[in-house]
Parts: sequence; C-alpha cells; structure tokens
Amino acid sequence: MSARVVAAPAPGRSSAETRLGGAANYSYQSPANSPQGRVDQIAQQSRFVAGKSFFQNGEQWVDSEIQKTPDAKRVRVQFGSPGYFELLKKNPNVVRWLSQGCNVQFALAGTVYEVYE
Repeated sequence: MSARVVAAPAPGRSSAETRLGGAANYSYQSPANSPQGRVDQIAQQSRFVAGKSFFQNGEQWVDSEIQKTPDAKRVRVQFGSPGYFELLKKNPNVVRWLSQGCNVQFALAGTVYEVYE
C-alpha cells in the first residue's frame, strides 16, 4: 500500500505549462483501497498580514521575505521576554506580525527576527 502525490494543473493551464514552471496545485491522495476510497488533501496555510505573506511551517509562521535575505543578521527573541517587549517598544508596527502566535519569523530592516516559545 503506497500513497502518491499528484500535481494538477492550475485552472486554465495545460499539464505541459505546469511542467514548464507554471503554477501547480499539489494534493496528497490516499491509496485507492483506503476506507471509502477518499482523497485527503494537504494544503500549506498562508496569511497576508500588514503587507507580509506568512506561511505556516509546522507550528511556526514564516515571512516569505526571509527567502530573499539569506545572509541577513538573525536575532532570536523568546516570546514574552524583556527582549520581546523591547522589540515591540522600538517597532510598534510589528505587533500585527507578532499576533501570528508564539513562534513567528519575519524580516525587518535587514534583520530576520525569530520569536520562539
């Protein structure tokens, strides 16, 4: 019994366009002999908050801008610590990004901040 991942072309695109770099939708299909022969779909959660796109990676929300700054300075800040509140005091606008939860990463002024529990 094995599962397979199927790439389905986005609406209005042929499978050839998808293979050549067009958008693709991925879904996980359970084996055909699974109960009720149902199809389970797994989708990555995303949110657009205050001008940033965040993607859920496990229990963490990650700003898409981080991919564009691989050599950026990185600062880890524990949720609820004095450093956390100092970050908020210096940059009040980050409150909307921090509202994603206790585990969030975002880029700000050339620095990547990782808030963790």
